[in-house]
Amino acid sequence: MNAYAPILVLGGLAAGFAVFSVVMASLTGPKRYNRAKLDAYECGIEPTPQPAGGGR
Repeated sequence: MNAYAPILVLGGLAAGFAVFSVVMASLTGPKRYNRAKLDAYECGIEPTPQPAGGGR
């Protein structure tokens, strides 16, 4: 078990850094959401309604 200690420590540090990064990003990131920001990106073209059967 003593031979695996450095690997376990490195894994713990990596997991801790990942959790820390996600938490800090959620706390410090922008929070002004609106409908335009949450819509899917459509290459600048406004989406048009599609027929229910796919048009065939």
